Amino acid sequence: MYSEPAGESIDFLLLRDRYIRTIPEKLRSVSGSWNHAFESGWKPEPLQRMRIIVHRLAGSGASYGFSELSSAAKELEEILVDLGSSANPERMQVRAEVAYNRLVTCLSQTQNHLCDSNFESSLLHRAQKSRNAPIFVVEDDREQANFLRTQLAQRGHEVRVFHSVKGVVQQAAKERPGIVLVDIIFPEDFSAGLGLAEALGELGPPHPEIVLLSARSDLTARRSSVRLKVAAYLEKPVSLPILFQIIDRLFFAEYEPPPGVLFFTDDEDSGDVWSKVLLQSGMRTCTVNTPQELPHQLVHFHPDLVVLDFAASDASNMDLIGVVRQSCYYAHVPIIVLANDVACEMRIQALEWGADDYLCKPIPPDLAVAHAQNRIRRYREIARSIDYDHLTGVYNRPAFLKRVGESIARSQRLGTPASLALIDVDNFKQVNDQNGHLIGDAVLRETSRRLSCRLRRSDLIGRYSGDEFVLFLPETSAAAGAELLDQIRSGFAQDPFVIAGVSLPVTVSIGIAQLPHQPSYATDNLQLLTEELLDASDHALYQAKRAGRNRLSVHELEPH
Repeated sequence: MYSEPAGESIDFLLLRDRYIRTIPEKLRSVSGSWNHAFESGWKPEPLQRMRIIVHRLAGSGASYGFSELSSAAKELEEILVDLGSSANPERMQVRAEVAYNRLVTCLSQTQNHLCDSNFESSLLHRAQKSRNAPIFVVEDDREQANFLRTQLAQRGHEVRVFHSVKGVVQQAAKERPGIVLVDIIFPEDFSAGLGLAEALGELGPPHPEIVLLSARSDLTARRSSVRLKVAAYLEKPVSLPILFQIIDRLFFAEYEPPPGVLFFTDDEDSGDVWSKVLLQSGMRTCTVNTPQELPHQLVHFHPDLVVLDFAASDASNMDLIGVVRQSCYYAHVPIIVLANDVACEMRIQALEWGADDYLCKPIPPDLAVAHAQNRIRRYREIARSIDYDHLTGVYNRPAFLKRVGESIARSQRLGTPASLALIDVDNFKQVNDQNGHLIGDAVLRETSRRLSCRLRRSDLIGRYSGDEFVLFLPETSAAAGAELLDQIRSGFAQDPFVIAGVSLPVTVSIGIAQLPHQPSYATDNLQLLTEELLDASDHALYQAKRAGRNRLSVHELEPH
């Protein structure tokens, strides 16, 4: 049967955080074994001990989503295997040292994902809220309200439906919903939903997050929603994938680690003051006092924001902005410059180097914190948005492949089944040619909506190519996945799309393959296993289309 894995996301995040807390011990183990092997002249016994340690890191790193760490460990492991029998040991030792330094760097970076000491209790508190706090749906359209209730309940949420704004505030005071989805327009008042949002905001903490769903797109309604500080404003018809993204983000926002601020200053006293200010506002900090330290700490600290405090009135360190921007990993990280010089020329130069803000000292601490929080919030929002296909609201191909790799590693580690499916809209080129690209875009949006309707929160969905979607179903065999997907395929065939008032028959072809249980692949050749699973699903899809389309085919992927 096709069912919801119990508490997967919450339990995995807790395990991941505990794993990160063991990194200092792992770092000491790697360093000690390296020194022992080096001092022994690379004798077989210490070399084998180090290979075992590195092999375990390759596996556990992949299982917990640290692909760079896993890759670095695997690279060093392969070199250590060759080191004992190499015809050119000196060259292999140089390669081993490069790989060892890369692994140490990755371990140090992994430590920076560790949250503060209150993370676990905060996570459990948020997890309890996400499992128990209901979602209120306030919608006078009964059909729409029931549809939302069904979709949200299928994703594991407890839902309360209200067809009027009356009594909602009183019930919210009793039940403390996590999120309230509310229409703006009701028969009694064209703006009744805005009034309800205002009243809910006056409740004592914890305040529910408000998401407005409305056919109103006028500026007045939008400005009112901004003043009320609602979490989101979605115009009808609402895109389900986007709504699900918003709900997940609101419920699980506290899973993100505290933001990290890399603070450069040539005045140590200033660094101490600002470090304290930023720490008090809930940020992690790393202070650098010399230009030589900056590149090293960029790699090791992995900041969400870089603050450059230039105590001198000249531009001698202004080129450090360009140093940050040279790294492809930090080309988009926000940079704030603090300086004494108010001259316009200095500001222009800082912006030309790549700074995002130039603040003249003295700066009130609350203003500096507000700038930092704003830049970090926008940086993280942009980083999240890059993962999604803007037409359909589901993951784009790179983001899907990244997450499916993490999910495959977890499935292999736990020994649970998982399946991957490719879904192709039949004759989509004809749809475009006969109806135009706007109708074609609407077909793709409706396809993603219908697919999202039937998926669990733990499932992954992405747009794989123009008219192809890809699904990953954890804890689901190919047989169980095929049963669900064939129902979806049949639903497409029996229920034509209605777009711009026109009924449009749309069918899909589906290929599905099951992940073979091969723990060695999950840790050592994760990318290869992902590619093989995609190839197998693509082969099954080809068979379904060759058989006449509007078909589902299963391909058996044999273990190696």
